[in-house]
Amino acid sequence: MGNERIEKLKKGLEEHKARQQATAERFDISKVLESAGEIKEKYVAAIDRTVRYGVLTLKDSIAVMKPADPQQRAILILWKMLEKADSKITLEQVEALPLDVATAILTEIGKDFLRLQTATALKAGLNKTATRSYAA
Repeated sequence: MGNERIEKLKKGLEEHKARQQATAERFDISKVLESAGEIKEKYVAAIDRTVRYGVLTLKDSIAVMKPADPQQRAILILWKMLEKADSKITLEQVEALPLDVATAILTEIGKDFLRLQTATALKAGLNKTATRSYAA
């Protein structure tokens, strides 16, 4: 009985995937590029403010990934995203933000930048954890 249920669930999943594929739109780079240039707004509850930002492009990623230091990289990412919505924002202003404010903003708007990295990291899997030996 358990195997029948598993097979039924597998069949349902396959049918669902087939329906998704049949109704999915074809990739149109022009439409993607149009939307990539749009300024987005996201409410950041931790600071009770709506933040305007732009999504990073592949070209932007070359610049923001240069620093080896992850904190410098995060500052550049935040600056580039905010600067797309307001060209008056400077790197120095972003560097002067309180850490809690910068973290709150990055947590929310960074999801647009980090969604692909997260998927890649998940596919890579986890490193094996060392186990303690309690043998004497």
